[in-house]
Amino acid sequence: PRFLTVAELGRLADAAAGYAPMVWMLGSTGLRVSECVRLDVGDLDLKRHRVRVRTAKAGKGRDAPLLDRVAGMLPTAGRAATEPLFLGPGGRNRVDAHNFRTRVWRDAVEDAHLAPLRIHDLRHTAASLMISSGASVLEVQAALGHASAVMTLDLYGHLFDGHLKDLSRRMNAFLALPDS
Repeated sequence: PRFLTVAELGRLADAAAGYAPMVWMLGSTGLRVSECVRLDVGDLDLKRHRVRVRTAKAGKGRDAPLLDRVAGMLPTAGRAATEPLFLGPGGRNRVDAHNFRTRVWRDAVEDAHLAPLRIHDLRHTAASLMISSGASVLEVQAALGHASAVMTLDLYGHLFDGHLKDLSRRMNAFLALPDS
């Protein structure tokens, strides 16, 4: 898998122009593009900082984290809960994933100088950013909707190595013996 940095994700979002909020959503939540284009305005829970994926690949729903920065970009003002969150050209119909790939994604990737890059790499990017921010295996598993923590570890286990230094620091503080 390929993981973008926050700066690269920002460049890609800028290159996607009117679809920048969707790129940020994909790169920070771990949603699949097929899940993202099916979101309605009512799937956002701004108070709890979550986005509800009603039907995921495995057939179950799940919640994913919704960053304040991303929530602030989303086109929700004055819109009904049942309206599609992301609208395609003309602003009437839901974004079509295939059209997004061919009409927006390819050019944005080229313009941001990130080729080759698949849309699914934004899911990997979100996982890596979650891990970098200190998320546990179980938190990443839940956000991505993986069937098991083993699947999460198989894909992203190598990214957790950096947490050992922090664990060592916490354990040292926890096990510190008083001076005698």
